[in-house]
Amino acid sequence: MSNTRIQTVIVDDEAPALSPEEEAGIEERFRDENLSLLKTYCSAMDVDHIYHTYFRPREAKVTYSSMGEIDLIYRCLGIVLESIAGDRTK
Repeated sequence: MSNTRIQTVIVDDEAPALSPEEEAGIEERFRDENLSLLKTYCSAMDVDHIYHTYFRPREAKVTYSSMGEIDLIYRCLGIVLESIAGDRTK
């Protein structure tokens, strides 16, 4: 039986945006776990590319903390579709 953990994200449109330092701290805290999950479930993909594209904080006007719920859902779907496409190439 698989021991997969699913996390629910609740978006509060009135919550203050995270500072770049806070985002960097969150990325650092979950880096090893995120890379491990990507290597496990996206083995056919360029894991480093996916990680740097979707998980690393970057200088941008839009951050996860400022995105609406539907934008977060589309972002997650993009990651899933990218991993599925990679699995089909092998």
